[in-house]
Amino acid sequence: MSLRRINISIIVPVYKESKIINAELRSLKVHDAEHLKEVIVVDCLGDTISAVEHDLITWDKLKLVKSEVKGRAMQMNLGASKATGDILLFLHADTELPRNGLFSVIDLMRNQKISAGAFDLSFDIDSLLYRITAFNSSMRSRLLHSPYGDQAIFVRRLIFEEILGFHNMPLFEDVDLCRRLKNNGFKIGFTGTAIVTSSRRYQKSYTMAILRNWWITVLYYFGIDVEKLAKLYN
Repeated sequence: MSLRRINISIIVPVYKESKIINAELRSLKVHDAEHLKEVIVVDCLGDTISAVEHDLITWDKLKLVKSEVKGRAMQMNLGASKATGDILLFLHADTELPRNGLFSVIDLMRNQKISAGAFDLSFDIDSLLYRITAFNSSMRSRLLHSPYGDQAIFVRRLIFEEILGFHNMPLFEDVDLCRRLKNNGFKIGFTGTAIVTSSRRYQKSYTMAILRNWWITVLYYFGIDVEKLAKLYN
């Protein structure tokens, strides 16, 4: 696939994100270049897409989709089913692409040996503690070839369809997808650039959030049922 022919569909699953959706879409509109095929927002309630402002609704690359089912995995699958780009990029609503982010995706995916990829992680708070957390997460992802969803996982559309997309899981749908990619011989790469994600889930108690995430991840790798883990996470 040549540089000229690659285009990207960005899929944004949302749930009760009316306060941040317009800022997120405006940050994506900055990336509206020849390689951006479309931005697909999939909302399971409808309140988020109903909050999208008029100047964004008229953006010709924006598609607003209401899902009949709740669950990030199913919302992302629905968005993927409506996508027409060569590359599917799954982006959280509280995460912002870096400058030239789409071009770094294209540069990576020009390598036909790479089937999927992700960004390194950074946070919207510039502190040593958050920089250490981001560095550790990025290194873990690179060592295990298993990025998390907040690193904006992207995958060739035909390969995503081949492995039947995300499994319907309340947690770890991102880890499960990467595991199945690797088990089927598909290589996961990294752009070498960092995405900026919100620190909001850590702000009530940073230490408790880190310990919770670490403990739940360990339990998942030991085979504990994800439905039980989701209850513990919440």
